[in-house]
Amino acid sequence: MSTYKSINEQSYSIDSELLVRLSAITKGELLERRKDIRRSLVLAALDNYNINEIVNSEELTIQIKQITKCKLIPEDIITVLNELENNGTIEHLGQLKYKLKIKPSIPNFEQIVQPVWNEFQVFLKDFISEYDPELHNNAERIFESLLMKILTRFSVSELLENQLDTVPIENFEYIISKEVDTVFFHDNFGKKYPDVLFKYFCSNSPKLLDFIFESYYGLINIDLVSREQELPLIDFCDEIEFLLLDTNFIIPLICNTDPKNPLSFALVKQCKKYNIPLYFTQKTKEEIWRSIKNAKSDMKGLHSRKGSITNNQIVADFINSKKRWSEYSIYLDSWEIIIKDKWNIVQIHPEMSANIDEYIYGDIKGILPIADRFRFESRAERDVDYHFHLRNENAYEHDAYCIGLIGYLKKNPSTVNKPKTLGPWFLTYDNLISFVNATYIRKDDEFGYVIQPRALLNYFLAYSKIQFDVEDKETVAIALLRFTARSKGSKLTIEEYSRLVSIKIDFGEENSEIIKEIFLKSPLLEELEKVLYLEDGEEADLVAYDIFSHPGIQDLIKEATYSKKDKEQNQQTIERLKNALKRERDELSKEKERVKRLEIDMKSSQMVAQTSVINNIYGERSKINIDSQDNSISFTEINNEIIFDDLRAIIEKSIPDINKKMELEEQIEEMKNTRKTDKFKESYKNFISSASDHMALIAPFIPTLASFL
Repeated sequence: MSTYKSINEQSYSIDSELLVRLSAITKGELLERRKDIRRSLVLAALDNYNINEIVNSEELTIQIKQITKCKLIPEDIITVLNELENNGTIEHLGQLKYKLKIKPSIPNFEQIVQPVWNEFQVFLKDFISEYDPELHNNAERIFESLLMKILTRFSVSELLENQLDTVPIENFEYIISKEVDTVFFHDNFGKKYPDVLFKYFCSNSPKLLDFIFESYYGLINIDLVSREQELPLIDFCDEIEFLLLDTNFIIPLICNTDPKNPLSFALVKQCKKYNIPLYFTQKTKEEIWRSIKNAKSDMKGLHSRKGSITNNQIVADFINSKKRWSEYSIYLDSWEIIIKDKWNIVQIHPEMSANIDEYIYGDIKGILPIADRFRFESRAERDVDYHFHLRNENAYEHDAYCIGLIGYLKKNPSTVNKPKTLGPWFLTYDNLISFVNATYIRKDDEFGYVIQPRALLNYFLAYSKIQFDVEDKETVAIALLRFTARSKGSKLTIEEYSRLVSIKIDFGEENSEIIKEIFLKSPLLEELEKVLYLEDGEEADLVAYDIFSHPGIQDLIKEATYSKKDKEQNQQTIERLKNALKRERDELSKEKERVKRLEIDMKSSQMVAQTSVINNIYGERSKINIDSQDNSISFTEINNEIIFDDLRAIIEKSIPDINKKMELEEQIEEMKNTRKTDKFKESYKNFISSASDHMALIAPFIPTLASFL
């Protein structure tokens, strides 16, 4: 991929910029803009000549082909040249020779991108307050260069050619960093700038999305002009019949954080609008379930496969989703219901999938392993660190079956409604299948049996009669940005890996902090961080296994557990302290009120001589006297919260039988604990029954206790 990119950027860098500039003046629908597009292509070719330089139509044809990869017929070029002669741009010298009199006016890239730059500056100031347009004047050049790199990826491909998709930039963050490194900033701006740039290109900023869509659409219009004779104007949506979806198209729909998700979403949304049926085969269903099973297997035990843990789309999506694994597993198990309810994607009817083209099936099944081996060996030669990995037989079988099914349905149109010009197609992101389609299948079928998602999107933009509304354009622009300018994906942190391990060893996701503490305290921490940085999931699991197998693991667990417990206890201590202080304040307030009441009662008692141990025990304002002194309390004023303490004090002081005293005190405690519950009634009855021999002693408390019933 990297070699392909460097070669193409070298070959097309100047031409691509001109194509993007041309796209600004080729907006609009093809039927209305066809003439203007041809004029734009001729102007692009004339832009390479100096004033008074002689040109001819044949040279212009070559120039247009070199610059735009479009081939105009001589008659179209002469028609445009005649118009340019009338407005004084060129002078006709005869014999199809012309002299350039006025340089063509094609907007430069800085002019085209200015509205986007203005929007970005506002975005930039929100993140870097010290940004100064004069001090950091190179920031704009970096921004324009990065935007051009994205658009270049579109322009170097033949947009309306069903081919391999070489557009994605797999690590756009790295590209940004390298671009910023070409400029020296005197302050910390250069360190902060890459992150802000990446955030902006990942955003849904209106001017950015509008620019991406209009530029892309203009490029399609340019490419479309040269293909008018190849593919006549048709109702594209009516010529597909249906699309058979590959596993690698459906899984991004399930995995919301996958970079291909926006493109898959944009396409199924258009298919739903145009009533294009979307199917998958039984074999695709089985393949998706295998992918889910593999993801669940990766999350069970320390045995990750070779390579990054996050190479598994499903596991990567789980990490980014922030859901609990149990919740995410349920979501995965519901994938058929989800894609049916959201997009009406269903399994193909048995009658339609009853037969396949055995000849095509056999050939594809034989070709795929050969092409697979050739591709991977070529990559391994270019990259010594490349891990050689062939697909398994199930994958070859699945792909051959799906292509064989499409082949049968295209050759036997009676199976479907009527013969179609284009479809049905097998929709896949797989470049290996697209390669086989281009080199083998398209020899016999002009449009092939396989189509790439971005090629399908281009056909929608170029040939569908239904207009793209504002929401459609935004959806397409987001899809193009996410699909093209991708993040390589952040490396797993110790915290994220601890979360995975807690699930893998069935330790409980809620205990991942303990796993993290064990890793942080382990002597193998540095080795673990190294393999996580290198994104080697298999080695990471092996290191984790070594950590858990270490002779000192018990001490590590104690330290980690204590550390976590200590933090929790600190917080609990603070909370306990707050609660204790509140209780103390409440109790102090109650005690002051109680003392005040006692003082009032004591003053009253001094006015009346009392000699009996128990006196005036019954009545509305019952009182109890202890040791013949009338330190009486009005029990209608007894505080409900302290009645049990007072009752216990009376029992403790007045009943000499230790066993009886303990029995009654236990029952008092039981009443206190069950107050305000249904069990209080039983506790109250038990106490009254046990204290029946001491009724005179507890009688003053009975009205208050009974009020709790």
